[in-house]
Amino acid sequence: MARERTAIVGRNEQWDALNDVVQHATSGALVLLCGATGSGKTVLLNALQRAWTRRRTTVLTTDECSAPAIVDSLLVQIRAILDERPSVALLDAVAALSRLRSNGRGKPDLEVLPLMHELTRAIAHLARRQRTVLIIENIDRTTPGTSTALSILAQGVRAANATLIASASDATHLAVDRLARAADSIVELPPLSREDVAALIAKWGPPADNTLVEALRHGLGPLFGNPRTALTTVAFLYAQGRLTVIDEHLCLRGAGEPVELRSDHPLLAAIDRVGQPGRKLAAAVAASDDLPLLAEAAGLDVAVCGRALDQLTRAEVLRVGSNGVLELAVPALTAALHDETTRRNTHTTIARRLIETGRAADRRALADHAAQAGPQLFEARNVLIRGADAVVAQHPAQALDWYRSALAHTEPADESWPRLVGLVARLQVHLGRFAQLADEFAAVARDHPGQVDGHLADATAWWLVALLHEERLDDVRVALRLLGCLTAEVERKLDALFEASLEGQVVQPIEVLPLLTTALAEKSGAAVDLIRLMCALATRCEDFYQALGGRCGLDEATAQDVREAASWRDHATAVELITGRSSVGGAMAHYQRILRAYRVGDWDAALALTRELEAANLDVPLGTSRYRARAIAAEICAQRGELERAQAWMAPAADAPDPLLSWVRCGMAHQEGDTERALELGWRAFAQRSRTHPVGWERVLARLAYCHVQLDDRTGAERAMTEAAALDAEVRSRSTTQQLKFVRGLVRGCPAELAESVNLAKLRRDAYAEAMSCLALGELDSTPERWLHQAYELANRFGRTWYARDRLQRLMQRRGVAPPRYQARDSALSATELQIVDLVSDGLTNRQIALAVRMSEKAVEAHLTRLFARIGCRSRVELAAARLEGRIAGVPA
Repeated sequence: MARERTAIVGRNEQWDALNDVVQHATSGALVLLCGATGSGKTVLLNALQRAWTRRRTTVLTTDECSAPAIVDSLLVQIRAILDERPSVALLDAVAALSRLRSNGRGKPDLEVLPLMHELTRAIAHLARRQRTVLIIENIDRTTPGTSTALSILAQGVRAANATLIASASDATHLAVDRLARAADSIVELPPLSREDVAALIAKWGPPADNTLVEALRHGLGPLFGNPRTALTTVAFLYAQGRLTVIDEHLCLRGAGEPVELRSDHPLLAAIDRVGQPGRKLAAAVAASDDLPLLAEAAGLDVAVCGRALDQLTRAEVLRVGSNGVLELAVPALTAALHDETTRRNTHTTIARRLIETGRAADRRALADHAAQAGPQLFEARNVLIRGADAVVAQHPAQALDWYRSALAHTEPADESWPRLVGLVARLQVHLGRFAQLADEFAAVARDHPGQVDGHLADATAWWLVALLHEERLDDVRVALRLLGCLTAEVERKLDALFEASLEGQVVQPIEVLPLLTTALAEKSGAAVDLIRLMCALATRCEDFYQALGGRCGLDEATAQDVREAASWRDHATAVELITGRSSVGGAMAHYQRILRAYRVGDWDAALALTRELEAANLDVPLGTSRYRARAIAAEICAQRGELERAQAWMAPAADAPDPLLSWVRCGMAHQEGDTERALELGWRAFAQRSRTHPVGWERVLARLAYCHVQLDDRTGAERAMTEAAALDAEVRSRSTTQQLKFVRGLVRGCPAELAESVNLAKLRRDAYAEAMSCLALGELDSTPERWLHQAYELANRFGRTWYARDRLQRLMQRRGVAPPRYQARDSALSATELQIVDLVSDGLTNRQIALAVRMSEKAVEAHLTRLFARIGCRSRVELAAARLEGRIAGVPA
């Protein structure tokens, strides 16, 4: 039965409970299976029926709603059994039941007692021959008079030593209430866990990406764990063209757009049962919970509105949220209830009503409605501006939302428009919303063909900072034109760079910055100063510190962090360190998150974030931040030996002399076993480094040195060391110094240099560089235990498939170093615990392990929790590694 059981995602405990009653009970039983509509009651019962039938158990099923229909349905099945296995006693019972049913046709006042008696007698004959189960589904849909018949039938079936399983969704139904009081056990189907929902989706295609699962969790709310709702919503997303496969995972396109319930969902049917006010009112609730405003927005009388609200609340369409505000119980209802026009009209009506009734003092509510209202709601503008002016110092984010709302309802010809544009731009930079500024100011630029000044000039300069931050090269020329700085020479060079980016070359914004420095030579201001500093991020040490000058608050340690960010072309972190403002939204901020996850060794998270970035930008040309994000993903896949996935990530990038892409290409060739080609690719790219700035090439040189050492090529290794020393002298960053220490230690066989490399890698928060230095020290140091244990911990963080893991294990064996041991009061494991550890090592899930060891999934989880604590592991990967390396012992026989 294990095969069927594993197909029912998240229902192992319920399977066990029902199966135990049927397989091991010594007497009859009544079991009630309860779960919400769509929770999988029928799927579970169908799978159990198939399994029981194979075990020579007689199973009768019906989902009819009236006593006569139930009898007819079961009579047909009993006759079929009689044809297969003739029996005089059973024939007599069937004949008696058939006569009663025939005599009672057309008689609504049919006596159920004799009918149920004869049906029970037939079932008793079946039960005497072999184990028998009667399944009655959806008893909460039966007619009112059927509850008595079901109670009589349940008593008779139980007395006949058979099992009756009844399923229901509505616990308040009379038939359910009666059977619940008499039931031997009640089995509940709770909502599926997040893990189970992901597993359920994976049954129908590739594994679900984290973004898709999170979008479903947020959009479906309390229905997220409902199997039918989850699957039908995924099918609807597919029909809408919003699902795509990226990196062997099912991903959601437009993750910021709301998830919508399918039109045939029971919640929408419940809204329609309320009548005409239902949909209008439910749609309006998405905008406000104020009864008079709701009534006006929905075009209803207040009394009618109140009654409809009560009905929608009873139907669980509406609920009172944690903040005490009435809201839609399922967020995905919002998108299903109205289109964009309806939504805007609703918010416009409410905003105007707030102003007309003198309630405009509630500026927060007014701003929210005005921001989503129809175009040119001029009535709200002045209220919003005054409110934003009052709170801008204490609550800049709130003020920005109100200024943006006011700006959306202000004509460019209005005298307040330039000031609003300047305020919005400054606040967007202040709050790190560079992507928002880059997007929204483009509309302002289109309305001004000539040069700007005053507030607009200041806003344009900040827009230029945002464009560089987000790498929007195509709009840089527009910003320079507005500032009056676009010369023919600058425009020609910008055109050349833009064309290169269209051809797939990773053009750095840093390559544009020298042009801007020249163009903006006569300009001043905070934005221009920031652009000049950005220009020097990846340049020589002297140029960087000259541009840095005496910038307030930027100490040496922070300056080195800025240089570190520049070595990865992580402009979001660099600007964050300089300005003290974190980036919010946009591709560059996303790349920042990917890079941080990669550098600390959380490679699975880095891959998931890269898929999220791709799914959100499938219809957008690849920008440089996406090229680099894809390169990080390719590096992770190559390190794990998944070379086809790595190639797929790198495919769109042209062969440009970019240090990050060159580092990854070199590593991929080495992982493929072609170290000669890796060296060719690396040195060829390094020879073109003059086309870019020097920061970042140190990683390429370290990888080249490693490849030369692997080939025992002393000359090539010395060359890489010489170049690394020259680069460090030019750049003098933590990254160049650390990589130089690594190269020297590797080439010269010097443990002291490698130990310094480890310390610097830790300071840089670069887990991969730290691991590679520890591995080299494990080879060279006379006391390698410390370094190999450190590499071991990092390898666990990267994952079991990291290519160097096998090398590390062989090295530990050769150097006589045991894996790290963790103290435990009782380290010996029982036979069951060892079996669980072995199954974890084989890659089985908790559900699969539960099947194998014949215990519930919760029991497996409890065992694993204790095992982690006893052995000192933090993950399944570490537990499997401990078993593989002989650090787990069993109780002696």
